[in-house]
Amino acid sequence: MRSGDEHGLPREVPAGFGALLRQLRREAGLTQEELADVARVSARAISDLERAVNLTARRETARLLAEALQLTGHQRAVFEALAAGRKPPPITVVPQAGVPGSGFPPRSGLGSGGAAGSGGAAGSGGAAGSGDAEGPDRTGGADRADWADRADRAGRAGRVGGVGAAGGGGSVAAATRTLPRDVASFTGRQGELRLLLEAAAETDRAGVVDVWAIAGMAGVGKTVFAVHAAHRLAPRFPDGQIFLRLHGHSPAQAPVDPADALASLLLTAGVSAQEIPPGLEARTRLWRDRLAGTRMLLVLDDAAGHEQIRPLLPGTGGSLVLITSRRNLTALDDARAISLDTLPPAEAAELLRSLAGRPVIPPDDASVSEITRLCGYLPLAVGMLGRQLYHHPAWTYRRLAADLAAARDRLAFMRVEDLSVAAAFDLSYRDLTPDQARLFRRLSLHPGPEIGPAAAAALDDTDVLTARRQLEDLYDQHLVTEPIQDRYRLHDLIREHAGKLAAEEPATESGAALARLLDYYAQGAAAAGQYFTRRSPLPLPAAQHVGMTTRAEAVAWLEAERLGLHAAARTAAANGQPRTAVVIAAGIHGYLRGHGYWDQALALHQLARNAAADLGDPLAEAGALADAGELRQLAGEYHEAEKTLAEALAICRDLDDASVRAAVLNELGIVQQGRNDRTAAASSHRQAQHLYHQLGDRSGEASALNELGLVQRAKGDYEDSAASHRAALHLYRAARNEFGEASALNRLGQILRSTGDYAAAAACHEQALKLHRDLGNRIGEATALFGLGIVQQATADPEVALASQSKALGLARDLRYPLGQATALAGLGAAQLAGGNPAAAITSYSQALTAHRALGNRGGQVTALNGLGRAYLAIGDRQAATGSFTDALTLSREVGHRSGEAESRQGLGAVQLAAGEYKAAAGSLRLAFDLYAELGVRHGQAEVLIRTGELLLALGDHDEARSSFTEAMAIAAGLDLRAEQASAQAGLRRCASLAREGTTPAS
Repeated sequence: MRSGDEHGLPREVPAGFGALLRQLRREAGLTQEELADVARVSARAISDLERAVNLTARRETARLLAEALQLTGHQRAVFEALAAGRKPPPITVVPQAGVPGSGFPPRSGLGSGGAAGSGGAAGSGGAAGSGDAEGPDRTGGADRADWADRADRAGRAGRVGGVGAAGGGGSVAAATRTLPRDVASFTGRQGELRLLLEAAAETDRAGVVDVWAIAGMAGVGKTVFAVHAAHRLAPRFPDGQIFLRLHGHSPAQAPVDPADALASLLLTAGVSAQEIPPGLEARTRLWRDRLAGTRMLLVLDDAAGHEQIRPLLPGTGGSLVLITSRRNLTALDDARAISLDTLPPAEAAELLRSLAGRPVIPPDDASVSEITRLCGYLPLAVGMLGRQLYHHPAWTYRRLAADLAAARDRLAFMRVEDLSVAAAFDLSYRDLTPDQARLFRRLSLHPGPEIGPAAAAALDDTDVLTARRQLEDLYDQHLVTEPIQDRYRLHDLIREHAGKLAAEEPATESGAALARLLDYYAQGAAAAGQYFTRRSPLPLPAAQHVGMTTRAEAVAWLEAERLGLHAAARTAAANGQPRTAVVIAAGIHGYLRGHGYWDQALALHQLARNAAADLGDPLAEAGALADAGELRQLAGEYHEAEKTLAEALAICRDLDDASVRAAVLNELGIVQQGRNDRTAAASSHRQAQHLYHQLGDRSGEASALNELGLVQRAKGDYEDSAASHRAALHLYRAARNEFGEASALNRLGQILRSTGDYAAAAACHEQALKLHRDLGNRIGEATALFGLGIVQQATADPEVALASQSKALGLARDLRYPLGQATALAGLGAAQLAGGNPAAAITSYSQALTAHRALGNRGGQVTALNGLGRAYLAIGDRQAATGSFTDALTLSREVGHRSGEAESRQGLGAVQLAAGEYKAAAGSLRLAFDLYAELGVRHGQAEVLIRTGELLLALGDHDEARSSFTEAMAIAAGLDLRAEQASAQAGLRRCASLAREGTTPAS
């Protein structure tokens, strides 16, 4: 307090009525709200006068304020003169009795801020109208006049509730149970409540001051939660429970000064006004002295910051302090934090039904769910709409949901009386610095769900470090959330509020900010995209905020910004930047393709195609069509893929651009492979290779060769296939294209596996698997695991093969990759059969057959049918086995699948042998052996030789049987085929045994 002159006035009368009012109020130890209560005027009026919003006061207002401040004589004359805008009269009066040096009588009958109520509409965990709602306190706690009477009657009652009264100049009653009322509609927050209750038990044992900072965005229900928790905890703190509102975010009211807050707390605790010392430090010491040895629960509501809180904390153990704030009070030592989020959907629906007074509505009612979703599950918003429904019985949930969904301004719906969600948000906004406020407004321009510091820097035209610091400031004020590190998100309603603020800015500024953001995304897409293309890298524009120098950084950036990039492309196309949309779609195609985000990629390429058409850029349009065709091919939509690529090719024929034409031809060849038109596929790939070679595009040429190798393998040209894949591998490595290198290694492993070189095949698949994992290419990883599993089945423990195929299938399912799923199912069936589980193999092969039929992939159907035949034979069902092998033989001959035909004939020979049809078996096995020999499939030859040895034994030709088993043994040993080696050895032992016995096997 400031000391007075001999007339009881401050020694220096402040200039202006507002300054005088503020000084007199503070010297009386009153908050704006308390003075408003006693004077029976609004707190807004007092705030406007003190802030000089109103330079003078109405005569009646001045009179009420003077009486509330107990001004008389010269004091009152000066006060009322300044209130009216007149010069103060030069009158001398006798000083007032009361607080020494203040010129004012004691205010022991004025009550305290500790008696403040919760204010606003009914709340919950939280609902509308808690300390998060807007407007001054509307309940005001106990009536001040009644409180004064009770204080006077109490006289010198000494300790009340365990807190000592002031000594010396008299005493007043302590009102140490001032919690606002709890609300019946409190909903949820059980985990946080449990945490606080357990913490209170620890406080009991430890004897320490336990401080909890309850933070969250405006309207999330911090005050209601704190009050509800305090009521639950009250029995543990018998010396009192005090609630004090600090007005960190109250309309037209400044945050309570810590010295004023301490004056209120001391008065609440029973200290008379005469004994409250001037100065923050002295009051802090007295407050801590009064709390020493007591067990008090303090609820300090709506704190502005740690500076406001620290002087109010008890100094000795045993007490619990609950602080609510819209800020993260990170500088408050040893305070434990509870951060309240929006309610889960089910709890938000329960709150709405409870406040609407319509509990008969089912919990899963669609309209209730829609209303709470559109409220962003924010308790304040849900609560306000619930109260509206309660007071409008004719309203229906369905109509309110429809109106809310159609509203251009949802926030306009969310108000009750003079309280609104928008006003709650605006109070948080007013606390921001100009730079923070500018970034907050501009965040609403971001079209995606989250933003990182680099994108924010581009948006706000600043550096990344500054943007990160400002985002952290907004996070501390709970205007943004941080779901993962360095990713920030606006709540839907806060975004809408920020958008309304941004709309008030000049359109040129907002437009420039958005343009910078979209440029950032285009630069980032181009920079990251170079790591994920099998063809030549994209041209790399200069990138101001994009600091990617490694593939790992590109993967991390793309995963974080994937949805933001899509939104940016959509916004660019709609805002006159079609080139940006084209660059983004092309840049991230390889990443989306490799990670299975095909639906998103297709939508982007359609957007890019339209944008390219708007630009009048046919090359860009053809590129978008080519990428879309590739994705449709991967999804097994061969007809649509061929149609899309043919359209792209038609555009390219009208242009003099070999690069795009080559890419389209290569993709078209892949689709033709899927449709089993190998002649057309080979032609397309050779044309693409020729064009790429002329362009000097090594990655492109490698891609064409890599695909050509697959066609050659399917036709049975294994030697040419291996040569094509090796050439592709060499070109990819020369171009330092690791994505392509991994693909070529996988393909080479497949052909080496087919020719029986299992050791080399395993090495290729393992290298490919490592590269694909390093690249984050999950499709490639699944393909490599499938190939490795086939090798492991032949050369290692079947359980190892089973694990590889199971992982491949899991990846393909995660990616929703139908061809990969069908292929892996067939591989899984093979591993199950090798592991002695033919029943499981039948299930897997049947599912693979269904999947390949759905895709129209006849080559895959051949593989599945042959597998089914082997599995049926293993369980002794010769009829089913014959049917499967016959269907496989017919189909393989139709599509020219020569290795499949060999497997079918081998299988039929095995069935015929088991049925004793030796002549037919001999013919089938001979045809199978010749096909395998022609193809160079050594492991197939070994299998046929084993079956032939068994046939010869059955016919009694021991010597020829021994020769057949011996030849099979040599091939199997050279290939390290363990199962075949074991079968050949068993055949040789049987030959020896029969030779010793001189017997012939029964026919």
